[in-house]
Amino acid sequence: IFTSPHLPLAGNIKIMVEVDLPLHEWSQGTAAVRNSNETFGSGKTKVLDVQTTRQIPGGGGELLANETRIVQPQDAERIVMSLRAIPLDEIGSSSFLRMYGHDLERLALQAHSSAALSHDEYVVEYLLLHNKIITLVETLLAVEGWRVHVLPHLEKSLADHGNVLRTVFMLHVETTILGLLNLVLYRREAIIQGFESDNEGLVALVDYCARAMVSLATPTLQSPMLKRQKEPMINGLSDHLMHRSRLVELRESVLDAMYQTFVSAVSTARYLCEYFDDISLSVRHRVLETHDYLTLLIPLVEEPPWTRRRRRESSSSSSSLTNTWEKWIDNKWETVPNAELMMVTKCEAQCWIALYNLTCCAESRKQYGLNSFRKEQLLRLRKYLTNVMLDQLPILADLRRYLDELTLLNVPSNHAAASTSNNDGSGVVLLEQVSRLHDSIVGCHKKKWEDVALMQFETIFGKITDSQDEDLKMISDVYSADNGVADL
Repeated sequence: IFTSPHLPLAGNIKIMVEVDLPLHEWSQGTAAVRNSNETFGSGKTKVLDVQTTRQIPGGGGELLANETRIVQPQDAERIVMSLRAIPLDEIGSSSFLRMYGHDLERLALQAHSSAALSHDEYVVEYLLLHNKIITLVETLLAVEGWRVHVLPHLEKSLADHGNVLRTVFMLHVETTILGLLNLVLYRREAIIQGFESDNEGLVALVDYCARAMVSLATPTLQSPMLKRQKEPMINGLSDHLMHRSRLVELRESVLDAMYQTFVSAVSTARYLCEYFDDISLSVRHRVLETHDYLTLLIPLVEEPPWTRRRRRESSSSSSSLTNTWEKWIDNKWETVPNAELMMVTKCEAQCWIALYNLTCCAESRKQYGLNSFRKEQLLRLRKYLTNVMLDQLPILADLRRYLDELTLLNVPSNHAAASTSNNDGSGVVLLEQVSRLHDSIVGCHKKKWEDVALMQFETIFGKITDSQDEDLKMISDVYSADNGVADL
């Protein structure tokens, strides 16, 4: 489902198309294009189905058709009001898992269900009403800080003591918070209402998304996370799962959780780019200059972390191997036929929409300091903006036109040097807002990570194991059929 501010409908548009086109360059000409009598001919697309969804207004009253409620509106408001930011040294405690591993997970499931069915989104309304967006951001940063700084000192003790599953659910909270933030940020008023009193939260969220995109843009050989996703084990997988140690199981689970979290962060970054006109000047500078989102997004287009090629044994001959392409769709890897490799997935669309918003926004163009390096990087996108791409995302026609104009534009070789001095040669002072929120959460424990890990093991993890963990039993009830999750 792709959205655009240019669409005349007050809702989403879902378009299903069947494509009969030359193969994508990934396929390297190894397979034939599927023939179909339903298409208009080579190089054309045919719209098979168009569905529009509109939000149904309401206040959480009567149960609508086909709606399954995991959390009733009254309980949802009570849970939202009880949410509080968890300090880094309390990540993993029973109070943390009960509040975020259980209660927030129920809210997230209900919110996603309401959005998918276009029903009353009372969970999102309560989060905005009670100003809990900044609370979610603070806890998100705390979980990230724990994963980056504390877990490396604690992982061996957790594996030896049997706390692998508890750790996995702790890290899943990071993904849950991001998914819920993406639902909230779908509304433009969330940027204004959710961060109007605390610009620090928005700065911290911009920094968080930048760190996630850097991790996804890292070359596969240098990233254990991407190597595990792009080069999965084929032969001997069952034996590996049966005989791997607890420490290996924990590390692999951490890598899987990181990948899902970082992919969700790209969607968050897209919303920040879409509402560029509504954010403050300091946050704009952080998006364009400090982190340079435009150049961060380009490697995600050229070497997409959500696409992989696998070599499998041919069904006709056990000695020959065939190439199979897979894409990350709906939080899992799915095989994509060669004839559908050009179809844009949601992950791919998020990058393109973010690029469109930053390049075609008037305020962004005014503030973005173009130089020869940035021009060269942006022009690398031009070859991907084919007619096939524009058929699926028509708004990218403006991006293609911008890149065509950019080829004729003369830009300074060193814009940064030219902008730091006045015409008379006198220097100027540049001020930049820093992420004090992140420093307040993580910085207070700097150089004390081993002490935090030791304290947590003695007070939290050392007293329980996964087999005796009542918190895990409580979390498992969230996914039981009695709660209606199976109907979602």
